[in-house]
Amino acid sequence: MMRRRGFTLVELMVALILTALVALLAHRTFAVAVTGVRQLREARRQLDRASNAGRWLGAAFLSLELGQEGDGPFEGTHEELRFTTWLPVPGGWLERRTVRLRRRGAEFVAAVDGATPVVLAQYVTDVSIDYLLEPGANTRWASAWSSPVSAPIAIRLRIRSGERADTALYLIKGRG
Repeated sequence: MMRRRGFTLVELMVALILTALVALLAHRTFAVAVTGVRQLREARRQLDRASNAGRWLGAAFLSLELGQEGDGPFEGTHEELRFTTWLPVPGGWLERRTVRLRRRGAEFVAAVDGATPVVLAQYVTDVSIDYLLEPGANTRWASAWSSPVSAPIAIRLRIRSGERADTALYLIKGRG
């Protein structure tokens, strides 16, 4: 008598369970990798935003002009700043624009000529703006500035996001 060779039901069940376990392990490994890639992408996006915001603010402060016809005043408090500066427009030239920097909820934003604000920093818990009056050994800072014809030597911008605090110093054209 000849016996048929094949798998028993127990062998099939063991093979199916092992295959399912390998598939589950592969799925979890892939899910962790995808989550890591998303987190890295978001961290990179935030770093790019902060870097671009810093460059943009630096350029805006360096192209600031006061006392000319069409210029608005330089006005700032400890939490908000408004000034007129030369900014590039899509046509490739520079135009005078009014910039307003402030905290809006959990964001630090810049609005140009009252347009929809652009987010410069997210997850903001506190913003502090100071104005340099006098450099050197007798350094003096003010928490407010308002003048139609002058600007401080520099702006110190401190942005707190949870436990992290960033401080940036921006020189003003012709002053710093």
